[in-house]
Amino acid sequence: MIKLRENFKCELKRISLFFMTGLINTALDCSLYYILINFLSPARAQPIALTAGLVSSFLINRKYTFKSNKKIFSVELLKYIIISAVSIIISPVLIAYFDFRSNEFLAKIPVTIITGVFNYILCRFWVYRSINTDTTDKLFTQRL
Repeated sequence: MIKLRENFKCELKRISLFFMTGLINTALDCSLYYILINFLSPARAQPIALTAGLVSSFLINRKYTFKSNKKIFSVELLKYIIISAVSIIISPVLIAYFDFRSNEFLAKIPVTIITGVFNYILCRFWVYRSINTDTTDKLFTQRL
């Protein structure tokens, strides 16, 4: 029972770190986008800003959230790129589905939640699956 409680606490901490990283990267993405649109078209600014956010997300999550010690240019990176591409593809579909005609910004809320949960699950159980969770759980419980 104690082990289950510790594992639950560790997983909650991992989820919290993942979503805090997401907030940081969203702020980076949006800030860079708003700076770049002063110099570039929105169509050119968006992929640059998004890429900066995705790179930052990969680097922060692999080091702090999932405690990976593999080389940066590994299968983890390829898997992360695939997840990111899928999220980029499904986001507009979800935006169209949740299109709140009175306020288009409201549609972004459920889309962000859905893609965030999707990304966490795939990162946790596919990208970083080979990480020894007992080791990372010990690291998390030492800091609690």
